[in-house]
Amino acid sequence: MRLTKINFFLGLSLIFLYFCLLFPRVSKGILKPESTEEIIGQNFEVEVPNPETEVTFCFRKDEPQIVLILGTEYFEIVQDNTVGHSLIDENGNSYFRLGDATGCWEVRRQLPMKMRFINEYSDIQFSNYNEKVDRKLSTWRAHFIIFIIWIVSKVILDFLPDWLREESTNSETEEYSESEVCCTHCGSKFSEDSENCLHCGAPQDQKEE
Repeated sequence: MRLTKINFFLGLSLIFLYFCLLFPRVSKGILKPESTEEIIGQNFEVEVPNPETEVTFCFRKDEPQIVLILGTEYFEIVQDNTVGHSLIDENGNSYFRLGDATGCWEVRRQLPMKMRFINEYSDIQFSNYNEKVDRKLSTWRAHFIIFIIWIVSKVILDFLPDWLREESTNSETEEYSESEVCCTHCGSKFSEDSENCLHCGAPQDQKEE
């Protein structure tokens, strides 16, 4: 039973470590695979055929910068809780001027589109993840969830039978204690099934509960 309890708490510790150390990192994209398309430059045009894939661009300097983003369809740029919505001109094209910006931004869109990044000050790193890479990440997450389920089921299967067995033993002990009686001659306790007191030998009819 002691070993089972150790396994139980060890399993819980593994789940806690996986959740705290790995899952948030995957959710934030820190453990994502390398991009399938990467462009670094100041002025360049890219085509994003699939709106379901993830597209990001990052400023390669820490100083606040300005970039003009042109697109053939409506798009949004997102960084944490900050969301920028593109504007549509009279020709149906979209544009967004991002100023005093640093770090990485995600581009969200609903249709395939072409995009152009214009930045005269510093290089921008553009990254595009295709469906194959996205599926790999989804598979990794699925394996992570399956591992947690396996740990939980393993712990339950190892811990529950021993716990039920211990409860059953405690119940039998309580029943045995309830069946004990006291001898009226010497006051010693003995089993109800005994004919005579084991301490003084008094007969069965001289004991009381």
